Amino acid sequence: MQIRKELIPSVRQIAQIGLFFAALLAVQFSIVPFTGAVWVFFIVDWFYSGATVALTILCGRVTKYPYAVLILAVCSGLLGIFYMSYGGPVMPLYGFLPPFMIQVVFLLSHTNGESLKANLLSGALYGLVAGCIFFFMVTGVVKMEIPVWLMWLRILNVTVTSVFGGFLGWKIGEKLAKRSYHA
Repeated sequence: MQIRKELIPSVRQIAQIGLFFAALLAVQFSIVPFTGAVWVFFIVDWFYSGATVALTILCGRVTKYPYAVLILAVCSGLLGIFYMSYGGPVMPLYGFLPPFMIQVVFLLSHTNGESLKANLLSGALYGLVAGCIFFFMVTGVVKMEIPVWLMWLRILNVTVTSVFGGFLGWKIGEKLAKRSYHA
């Protein structure tokens, strides 16, 4: 049985994916001091969702590897296992499913971050899935009681900021594509 050559990432692509994963971790851990502000006008979402989606899309665009986002999703899901004390068994899904939605859109649209429509759609799916899983964790696992209107408002906010992150990833990706070369 022979494996197709494009399915195996090069060493350079693996290093690039690792650097993007480190950047995603930097974004995740930079919001830790502000987690109390998550309910105050959803300030954390404005930075976190947009930056996470932009970096995830840029990873697919810069590496030019068709499954780079899937690798990021698996790594985030595995990292979620260590956070299980907060979100229970749902936490690995919170790390895996939102970036996996971006990969699904990339695979179905046959792009890797080059299409604005695919990036906006993947950002919207990322935000919708991340918001829904978050509220399932908060209300189902942590047993926090919050009004339904607040849940929908936060899901809408995460979705809108994720769509903005999709646009940002496309815009920065366009500039990087013009300047980059692959040896």
